[in-house]
Amino acid sequence: MKRLHRMGGLLALLLLPMAASAADEALPDPMQPPRIEVAAPAAKARAPRWYLSSVLVSPGRRVAIINGRAVAPGERVDGARVVAIHPERVILETRGRRIELRLPALKLKKASR
Repeated sequence: MKRLHRMGGLLALLLLPMAASAADEALPDPMQPPRIEVAAPAAKARAPRWYLSSVLVSPGRRVAIINGRAVAPGERVDGARVVAIHPERVILETRGRRIELRLPALKLKKASR
């Protein structure tokens, strides 16, 4: 029995340095919010300056909705002049160059049977 007791004491002496080195390591604070690594912002794709959302063409009237505003030929929208309005596209002119805006493609869902 004494021998077992001595071995237990000897084992405790051997494990004591291990416990001390583990205590030296800082334990994380469980109440602290987790750290979040923030990556560098990726190069942003250049967003179009003008967005065509609707076109109305009738015998006496041509109107386009660009950037949420109703405009007619000859009017200006965000620095560009509306040159022409066609059923599916609009031509703008800015800084001596022409830009063609097209309506976004419609994605129609088929009815389930």
